[in-house]
Amino acid sequence: MKQTFHLIICILFTFPIFASHLKGGNIQVTQVNNQDLTYEITVTIYSDFETGFRAYMDQKDVSVCFGDGSTGIAPRVNGNGNGEQFVNNLGKSIYKIQHKYASNLTAYRVYVTLLNRSQSILNIKNAINEPFYIETLFNTKVINSTPTLTNDIGVLYAKVKQVFIYNPKAIDSEGDSLTYRLTMARACSYNDCRVFGAPIESFKQPNEVNKEGTFKINELTGDLTWNAPTQIGVYVCCFIVEEWRKGVKISITVRDMEIVVKDEVGNIATIPPYEAVGKLPNINEITNRSLVLSTENEAFPAIELKVYPNPTTEVFRAEVIDNLPSKVVFQLFDNTGKLLQEFKQNELQQKHSQEFNIEGLPEQVLILKVNNGKHYITKKVLKK
Repeated sequence: MKQTFHLIICILFTFPIFASHLKGGNIQVTQVNNQDLTYEITVTIYSDFETGFRAYMDQKDVSVCFGDGSTGIAPRVNGNGNGEQFVNNLGKSIYKIQHKYASNLTAYRVYVTLLNRSQSILNIKNAINEPFYIETLFNTKVINSTPTLTNDIGVLYAKVKQVFIYNPKAIDSEGDSLTYRLTMARACSYNDCRVFGAPIESFKQPNEVNKEGTFKINELTGDLTWNAPTQIGVYVCCFIVEEWRKGVKISITVRDMEIVVKDEVGNIATIPPYEAVGKLPNINEITNRSLVLSTENEAFPAIELKVYPNPTTEVFRAEVIDNLPSKVVFQLFDNTGKLLQEFKQNELQQKHSQEFNIEGLPEQVLILKVNNGKHYITKKVLKK
Protein backbone atom coordinates (compact mmCIF):
# COMPACT_ATOMS: atom_id res chain seq x y z
CA MET A 1 0.00 0.00 0.00
CA LYS A 2 1.28 3.38 -0.91
CA GLN A 3 1.94 5.48 2.19
CA THR A 4 0.39 8.94 2.23
CA PHE A 5 1.92 11.86 4.05
CA HIS A 6 0.33 15.16 4.98
CA LEU A 7 2.46 18.25 5.26
CA ILE A 8 0.89 20.61 7.76
CA ILE A 9 1.34 24.34 7.43
CA CYS A 10 0.14 26.41 10.35
CA ILE A 11 -0.18 30.16 10.65
CA LEU A 12 -0.61 31.24 14.22
CA PHE A 13 -2.05 34.53 15.40
CA THR A 14 -2.19 35.75 18.97
CA PHE A 15 -4.53 38.60 19.79
CA PRO A 16 -5.25 40.11 23.21
CA ILE A 17 -8.61 39.36 24.78
CA PHE A 18 -10.18 42.58 23.59
CA ALA A 19 -9.78 41.50 19.97
CA SER A 20 -13.14 39.75 19.74
CA HIS A 21 -13.62 41.03 16.25
CA LEU A 22 -12.93 38.29 13.69
CA LYS A 23 -15.65 37.93 11.06
CA GLY A 24 -14.51 35.60 8.29
CA GLY A 25 -11.86 34.50 5.87
CA ASN A 26 -10.32 31.87 3.64
CA ILE A 27 -6.97 30.74 2.22
CA GLN A 28 -5.86 30.46 -1.40
CA VAL A 29 -2.80 28.52 -2.55
CA THR A 30 -1.22 29.48 -5.89
CA GLN A 31 1.54 27.60 -7.67
CA VAL A 32 4.14 30.20 -8.63
CA ASN A 33 5.51 28.29 -11.63
CA ASN A 34 5.28 24.86 -13.20
CA GLN A 35 8.92 23.95 -12.68
CA ASP A 36 9.17 23.44 -8.92
CA LEU A 37 7.19 23.26 -5.68
CA THR A 38 7.04 26.97 -4.95
CA TYR A 39 3.63 28.15 -3.75
CA GLU A 40 2.22 31.48 -2.69
CA ILE A 41 -0.13 31.32 0.30
CA THR A 42 -2.69 34.11 0.52
CA VAL A 43 -4.65 34.50 3.76
CA THR A 44 -7.63 36.87 3.65
CA ILE A 45 -9.14 37.88 6.99
CA TYR A 46 -12.14 40.13 7.69
CA SER A 47 -12.56 41.82 11.06
CA ASP A 48 -14.65 44.46 12.81
CA PHE A 49 -12.94 47.72 11.94
CA GLU A 50 -14.47 49.55 14.92
CA THR A 51 -14.40 47.29 18.00
CA GLY A 52 -11.19 45.54 16.99
CA PHE A 53 -9.38 48.48 15.44
CA ARG A 54 -6.32 48.35 17.70
CA ALA A 55 -5.67 44.63 17.19
CA TYR A 56 -6.41 45.01 13.49
CA MET A 57 -3.79 47.74 13.03
CA ASP A 58 -1.17 45.96 15.16
CA GLN A 59 -1.29 42.75 13.12
CA LYS A 60 0.98 43.91 10.29
CA ASP A 61 2.48 40.49 9.68
CA VAL A 62 2.02 36.89 10.76
CA SER A 63 4.38 34.06 11.58
CA VAL A 64 4.00 31.09 9.26
CA CYS A 65 5.01 27.56 10.19
CA PHE A 66 5.47 25.49 7.02
CA GLY A 67 5.66 22.08 8.67
CA ASP A 68 9.10 21.26 7.25
CA GLY A 69 11.03 22.78 10.13
CA SER A 70 11.18 26.28 8.71
CA THR A 71 9.14 29.37 9.46
CA GLY A 72 8.52 32.65 7.71
CA ILE A 73 6.95 36.04 8.26
CA ALA A 74 4.03 36.86 5.97
CA PRO A 75 3.50 40.61 5.70
CA ARG A 76 0.18 42.32 5.23
CA VAL A 77 0.30 43.49 1.63
CA ASN A 78 -2.87 45.51 1.08
CA GLY A 79 -3.36 49.16 2.00
CA ASN A 80 0.40 49.83 2.09
CA GLY A 81 0.70 47.27 4.87
CA ASN A 82 -2.15 48.72 6.92
CA GLY A 83 -4.99 46.73 5.41
CA GLU A 84 -8.06 48.51 4.17
CA GLN A 85 -11.44 49.53 5.43
CA PHE A 86 -14.00 47.41 3.64
CA VAL A 87 -17.78 47.70 3.34
CA ASN A 88 -19.98 47.84 6.47
CA ASN A 89 -17.15 48.87 8.82
CA LEU A 90 -15.09 45.79 8.09
CA GLY A 91 -11.33 45.66 8.01
CA LYS A 92 -9.77 43.49 5.32
CA SER A 93 -6.25 42.12 5.73
CA ILE A 94 -4.38 40.16 3.07
CA TYR A 95 -1.18 38.33 4.03
CA LYS A 96 1.10 36.69 1.46
CA ILE A 97 4.16 34.50 1.64
CA GLN A 98 5.97 32.13 -0.75
CA HIS A 99 7.60 28.87 0.18
CA LYS A 100 9.43 26.19 -1.80
CA TYR A 101 9.16 22.60 -0.62
CA ALA A 102 12.13 20.29 -0.91
CA SER A 103 10.11 17.15 -1.64
CA ASN A 104 6.85 16.32 -3.35
CA LEU A 105 4.64 14.39 -0.94
CA THR A 106 0.89 14.22 -1.67
CA ALA A 107 -1.83 16.24 0.06
CA TYR A 108 -0.90 19.38 1.96
CA ARG A 109 -2.97 21.18 4.56
CA VAL A 110 -2.69 24.94 5.11
CA TYR A 111 -4.54 26.18 8.16
CA VAL A 112 -4.90 29.34 10.15
CA THR A 113 -5.86 29.83 13.79
CA LEU A 114 -6.79 33.24 15.18
CA LEU A 115 -7.98 34.42 18.59
CA ASN A 116 -10.83 35.41 18.98
CA ARG A 117 -14.15 35.20 17.17
CA SER A 118 -16.69 37.99 17.51
CA GLN A 119 -19.15 37.95 20.39
CA SER A 120 -22.85 37.04 20.51
CA ILE A 121 -22.85 34.31 17.84
CA LEU A 122 -26.22 32.55 18.05
CA ASN A 123 -25.14 29.16 16.70
CA ILE A 124 -21.90 28.75 18.71
CA LYS A 125 -21.95 28.82 22.51
CA ASN A 126 -19.44 31.27 24.00
CA ALA A 127 -18.05 31.93 20.55
CA ILE A 128 -15.61 34.51 21.88
CA ASN A 129 -13.73 31.63 23.54
CA GLU A 130 -13.54 29.58 20.34
CA PRO A 131 -10.55 30.23 18.07
CA PHE A 132 -11.30 31.19 14.48
CA TYR A 133 -10.05 28.50 12.10
CA ILE A 134 -9.86 28.09 8.32
CA GLU A 135 -7.97 25.65 6.13
CA THR A 136 -7.22 24.72 2.54
CA LEU A 137 -6.06 21.31 1.35
CA PHE A 138 -4.31 20.82 -1.97
CA ASN A 139 -2.46 18.17 -3.97
CA THR A 140 1.03 18.77 -5.32
CA LYS A 141 1.16 15.82 -7.70
CA VAL A 142 -0.61 17.97 -10.28
CA ILE A 143 0.10 21.50 -11.47
CA ASN A 144 -2.62 23.52 -9.81
CA SER A 145 -3.77 26.61 -7.95
CA THR A 146 -6.83 26.53 -5.71
CA PRO A 147 -10.03 28.40 -6.74
CA THR A 148 -10.63 32.11 -6.29
CA LEU A 149 -13.77 33.19 -4.42
CA THR A 150 -14.60 36.35 -6.34
CA ASN A 151 -17.71 37.42 -4.40
CA ASP A 152 -15.57 39.26 -1.90
CA ILE A 153 -17.94 39.81 1.03
CA GLY A 154 -16.67 39.26 4.55
CA VAL A 155 -20.04 39.49 6.28
CA LEU A 156 -23.42 38.72 4.72
CA TYR A 157 -26.69 40.42 5.60
CA ALA A 158 -30.08 38.73 5.62
CA LYS A 159 -33.59 39.90 6.48
CA VAL A 160 -35.78 38.14 8.99
CA LYS A 161 -38.53 35.96 7.42
CA GLN A 162 -37.18 36.67 3.92
CA VAL A 163 -35.32 34.26 1.62
CA PHE A 164 -31.56 34.77 1.72
CA ILE A 165 -29.34 33.72 -1.22
CA TYR A 166 -25.58 34.09 -1.60
CA ASN A 167 -23.09 32.72 -4.12
CA PRO A 168 -19.30 32.83 -3.61
CA LYS A 169 -18.78 32.98 -7.40
CA ALA A 170 -15.75 30.73 -7.27
CA ILE A 171 -13.66 30.45 -10.43
CA ASP A 172 -10.73 28.20 -11.26
CA SER A 173 -7.80 29.33 -13.37
CA GLU A 174 -7.22 25.85 -14.85
CA GLY A 175 -10.87 25.30 -15.69
CA ASP A 176 -11.34 22.48 -13.17
CA SER A 177 -14.84 21.54 -12.03
CA LEU A 178 -16.06 22.95 -8.71
CA THR A 179 -18.64 21.62 -6.26
CA TYR A 180 -19.86 22.97 -2.94
CA ARG A 181 -21.06 21.65 0.38
CA LEU A 182 -21.74 22.86 3.89
CA THR A 183 -19.33 22.02 6.66
CA MET A 184 -18.95 22.66 10.38
CA ALA A 185 -17.15 25.52 12.09
CA ARG A 186 -13.88 24.23 13.47
CA ALA A 187 -11.33 25.34 16.03
CA CYS A 188 -7.74 24.52 16.89
CA SER A 189 -7.08 24.27 20.63
CA TYR A 190 -3.30 24.43 20.49
CA ASN A 191 -1.07 27.18 19.21
CA ASP A 192 1.36 24.98 17.33
CA CYS A 193 1.65 23.32 13.94
CA ARG A 194 1.25 19.77 15.21
CA VAL A 195 -2.52 19.97 15.71
CA PHE A 196 -5.15 21.02 13.19
CA GLY A 197 -8.78 21.94 13.70
CA ALA A 198 -11.67 19.84 14.97
CA PRO A 199 -15.42 20.60 14.76
CA ILE A 200 -16.78 22.91 17.46
CA GLU A 201 -19.11 20.76 19.56
CA SER A 202 -21.71 23.47 20.14
CA PHE A 203 -21.91 24.53 16.49
CA LYS A 204 -25.31 24.33 14.79
CA GLN A 205 -26.28 25.23 11.25
CA PRO A 206 -28.17 28.57 11.25
CA ASN A 207 -31.65 27.06 10.69
CA GLU A 208 -31.04 24.51 13.45
CA VAL A 209 -31.00 27.18 16.16
CA ASN A 210 -34.79 27.63 16.10
CA LYS A 211 -35.50 24.47 14.09
CA GLU A 212 -37.30 26.38 11.34
CA GLY A 213 -37.00 26.40 7.55
CA THR A 214 -34.11 25.13 5.44
CA PHE A 215 -30.43 26.00 5.01
CA LYS A 216 -28.80 24.50 1.91
CA ILE A 217 -26.05 24.98 -0.65
CA ASN A 218 -26.46 23.85 -4.25
CA GLU A 219 -23.60 21.47 -4.95
CA LEU A 220 -23.26 22.48 -8.58
CA THR A 221 -24.03 26.22 -8.65
CA GLY A 222 -22.83 27.26 -5.19
CA ASP A 223 -26.08 29.05 -4.33
CA LEU A 224 -26.38 29.20 -0.54
CA THR A 225 -30.07 29.54 0.37
CA TRP A 226 -31.64 30.14 3.78
CA ASN A 227 -35.42 29.91 3.66
CA ALA A 228 -35.76 31.74 5.90
CA PRO A 229 -34.20 33.34 9.00
CA THR A 230 -36.69 33.81 11.86
CA GLN A 231 -34.52 35.40 14.55
CA ILE A 232 -32.39 38.50 14.27
CA GLY A 233 -28.76 38.17 15.27
CA VAL A 234 -25.37 36.95 14.07
CA TYR A 235 -24.72 33.42 12.76
CA VAL A 236 -21.57 31.64 11.60
CA CYS A 237 -21.68 29.80 8.27
CA CYS A 238 -18.99 27.49 6.87
CA PHE A 239 -18.83 25.84 3.47
CA ILE A 240 -16.22 24.17 1.31
CA VAL A 241 -15.38 24.49 -2.37
CA GLU A 242 -14.13 21.23 -3.85
CA GLU A 243 -11.97 21.25 -6.98
CA TRP A 244 -12.11 18.27 -9.35
CA ARG A 245 -9.95 17.24 -12.30
CA LYS A 246 -10.80 14.19 -14.39
CA GLY A 247 -13.23 13.08 -11.71
CA VAL A 248 -10.68 13.32 -8.90
CA LYS A 249 -10.74 15.80 -6.04
CA ILE A 250 -7.53 17.84 -5.95
CA SER A 251 -8.30 20.63 -3.47
CA ILE A 252 -10.67 21.68 -0.70
CA THR A 253 -11.09 25.35 0.29
CA VAL A 254 -12.92 26.30 3.50
CA ARG A 255 -14.72 29.65 3.80
CA ASP A 256 -15.85 30.75 7.27
CA MET A 257 -18.08 33.82 7.44
CA GLU A 258 -20.90 35.50 9.34
CA ILE A 259 -24.52 36.10 8.39
CA VAL A 260 -26.15 39.03 10.16
CA VAL A 261 -29.95 38.83 10.23
CA LYS A 262 -31.79 42.15 10.52
CA ASP A 263 -35.44 43.11 10.80
CA GLU A 264 -36.10 45.07 7.62
CA VAL A 265 -38.96 45.59 5.20
CA GLY A 266 -39.22 43.15 2.30
CA ASN A 267 -41.12 40.24 0.78
CA ILE A 268 -42.14 37.86 3.55
CA ALA A 269 -41.43 34.25 2.60
CA THR A 270 -43.55 31.16 3.07
CA ILE A 271 -41.17 29.24 5.28
CA PRO A 272 -41.03 25.50 4.44
CA PRO A 273 -41.09 22.77 7.10
CA TYR A 274 -37.94 22.48 9.18
CA GLU A 275 -35.23 20.37 7.59
CA ALA A 276 -32.09 19.64 9.58
CA VAL A 277 -28.85 19.84 7.64
CA GLY A 278 -27.84 16.58 9.28
CA LYS A 279 -24.46 15.03 9.95
CA LEU A 280 -21.75 16.41 7.72
CA PRO A 281 -18.63 14.51 6.66
CA ASN A 282 -15.38 15.12 8.50
CA ILE A 283 -12.95 17.00 6.25
CA ASN A 284 -10.15 14.66 7.29
CA GLU A 285 -12.20 11.68 6.12
CA ILE A 286 -12.86 13.44 2.81
CA THR A 287 -9.14 14.03 2.44
CA ASN A 288 -8.12 10.47 3.22
CA ARG A 289 -10.79 9.04 0.97
CA SER A 290 -10.61 11.16 -2.12
CA LEU A 291 -8.15 14.05 -2.20
CA VAL A 292 -5.14 11.76 -2.18
CA LEU A 293 -6.66 9.54 -4.87
CA SER A 294 -5.36 11.91 -7.50
CA THR A 295 -1.84 10.65 -6.85
CA GLU A 296 -2.97 7.15 -7.76
CA ASN A 297 -4.66 8.34 -10.92
CA GLU A 298 -1.62 10.27 -12.06
CA ALA A 299 0.78 7.44 -11.24
CA PHE A 300 -1.17 4.65 -12.95
CA PRO A 301 -2.77 6.02 -16.13
CA ALA A 302 -3.01 2.48 -17.59
CA ILE A 303 -6.27 2.00 -15.67
CA GLU A 304 -8.98 3.58 -17.78
CA LEU A 305 -12.48 4.20 -16.43
CA LYS A 306 -15.43 5.25 -18.59
CA VAL A 307 -18.94 6.16 -17.39
CA TYR A 308 -21.96 6.66 -19.62
CA PRO A 309 -24.34 8.36 -19.74
CA ASN A 310 -22.97 11.06 -17.52
CA PRO A 311 -24.92 13.09 -16.33
CA THR A 312 -27.68 10.53 -15.76
CA THR A 313 -31.11 10.35 -14.16
CA GLU A 314 -31.61 6.63 -13.49
CA VAL A 315 -29.02 4.16 -14.80
CA PHE A 316 -25.39 4.36 -15.87
CA ARG A 317 -22.74 1.85 -16.89
CA ALA A 318 -19.09 1.87 -15.87
CA GLU A 319 -16.35 0.21 -17.90
CA VAL A 320 -12.77 -0.23 -16.72
CA ILE A 321 -9.82 -1.37 -18.82
CA ASP A 322 -6.68 -2.55 -17.01
CA ASN A 323 -3.22 -3.07 -18.46
CA LEU A 324 -3.18 -6.62 -17.02
CA PRO A 325 -5.93 -9.16 -16.26
CA SER A 326 -7.29 -8.42 -12.80
CA LYS A 327 -10.21 -8.72 -10.40
CA VAL A 328 -11.97 -5.44 -9.60
CA VAL A 329 -14.35 -3.93 -7.06
CA PHE A 330 -16.79 -1.19 -8.10
CA GLN A 331 -17.92 1.16 -5.29
CA LEU A 332 -20.36 4.06 -5.53
CA PHE A 333 -20.37 6.77 -2.83
CA ASP A 334 -22.84 9.60 -2.25
CA ASN A 335 -21.81 13.20 -1.62
CA THR A 336 -21.24 12.54 2.11
CA GLY A 337 -18.92 9.61 1.52
CA LYS A 338 -21.53 6.96 2.34
CA LEU A 339 -21.12 3.72 0.39
CA LEU A 340 -24.27 3.20 -1.70
CA GLN A 341 -23.45 0.21 -3.89
CA GLU A 342 -20.60 -2.29 -4.20
CA PHE A 343 -19.98 -4.95 -6.83
CA LYS A 344 -17.11 -7.45 -6.84
CA GLN A 345 -16.01 -9.04 -10.11
CA ASN A 346 -13.75 -12.01 -9.39
CA GLU A 347 -12.88 -13.12 -12.92
CA LEU A 348 -9.37 -12.28 -14.11
CA GLN A 349 -9.79 -10.14 -17.22
CA GLN A 350 -8.62 -6.82 -18.60
CA LYS A 351 -12.05 -5.35 -19.24
CA HIS A 352 -14.85 -5.16 -16.67
CA SER A 353 -18.32 -3.61 -16.97
CA GLN A 354 -20.93 -2.84 -14.32
CA GLU A 355 -24.39 -1.25 -14.39
CA PHE A 356 -25.64 1.01 -11.59
CA ASN A 357 -29.26 1.95 -10.89
CA ILE A 358 -29.49 5.27 -9.04
CA GLU A 359 -33.17 5.97 -9.56
CA GLY A 360 -34.63 7.60 -6.48
CA LEU A 361 -31.48 9.39 -5.40
CA PRO A 362 -31.61 13.21 -5.14
CA GLU A 363 -29.56 15.40 -7.46
CA GLN A 364 -25.93 15.30 -6.35
CA VAL A 365 -22.36 14.51 -7.36
CA LEU A 366 -21.58 10.82 -6.81
CA ILE A 367 -18.10 9.32 -6.70
CA LEU A 368 -17.40 6.02 -8.45
CA LYS A 369 -14.29 4.16 -7.31
CA VAL A 370 -12.78 1.08 -9.00
CA ASN A 371 -10.04 -0.92 -7.24
CA ASN A 372 -8.03 -3.73 -8.85
CA GLY A 373 -6.27 -4.78 -5.65
CA LYS A 374 -3.15 -2.73 -6.33
CA HIS A 375 -4.38 0.59 -7.66
CA TYR A 376 -7.63 2.47 -7.87
CA ILE A 377 -9.23 5.14 -9.99
CA THR A 378 -12.23 7.41 -9.39
CA LYS A 379 -14.69 9.35 -11.48
CA LYS A 380 -17.37 11.91 -10.71
CA VAL A 381 -20.93 10.95 -11.73
CA LEU A 382 -23.58 13.66 -11.89
CA LYS A 383 -27.06 12.51 -10.81
CA LYS A 384 -29.81 14.72 -12.18
